Amino acid sequence: MPIIESNQKSETGYDSYHPPNDPLWQSEKVKHLLFGRPKVDATARKELRKRYQNNYYQKRRDKRLELKALLEAGEISKAEFDQRVEDSKINLGWYRTKRELEDLADEFAAFRERMRLAYVHDSEDVNPVAYEWPTVPSVESYLRIVCLCLPAGLLAATKDPSTRDLQIKLKTALSTDKDYLDDWIQTTNRASLAAVFNSSCDLLNIRLNSMDRGDKKRFLNEWEVLKNGHLLSLTGNSLNVPTCALLDLVHDAFSLGR
Repeated sequence: MPIIESNQKSETGYDSYHPPNDPLWQSEKVKHLLFGRPKVDATARKELRKRYQNNYYQKRRDKRLELKALLEAGEISKAEFDQRVEDSKINLGWYRTKRELEDLADEFAAFRERMRLAYVHDSEDVNPVAYEWPTVPSVESYLRIVCLCLPAGLLAATKDPSTRDLQIKLKTALSTDKDYLDDWIQTTNRASLAAVFNSSCDLLNIRLNSMDRGDKKRFLNEWEVLKNGHLLSLTGNSLNVPTCALLDLVHDAFSLGR
């Protein structure tokens, strides 16, 4: 016996068991059955695809982390770990989902824009703290090299840049047979830079020998202005962006892409 009599059916789909006010007619599943899935624009499809890719990657990553925890706990061997990774197809390696790469690009773009604002540059393609190494020996070149080579903490504490001890330390650090600055000075010829510094030391010492007490005081005052100007140049010269933004930039640099 049919549940619905033929005379009870309606061209609209309504019947005595499913009246027009039945909440089922408003359910998504019924709407999809009767009218098909609603069309979405390209932006929505792209977002759904990103979400799917991200969820797919997260599930694979979580599974791999579970196996890694078992390996580190000694519950499975390295060979068993490798086999399970292969069987489960979760050998991620350096794989990044498209969503992650796009998110990383967005983070980098935002980071770059905040840095541009902090350092007051009209063009985001201009390095806000560009510098050049001195190429001609002089007292000014000596002081510039001191500013560029000393760590910020030591530079701030240096009251007299002309001491014999500081000259010897920097000569040693700049020497090509030492590796103190290998990881930091890579944009210039170390041998040429060392030669400029050594000659500048000679010029500085000649000038120091001709100074009286008043000359030496003026020299040290000029050094303070130069040193402080160099240190402040590292923080930008914006009149609108608070200095806390620079601290946030450092934080963002450490967390970028994590």
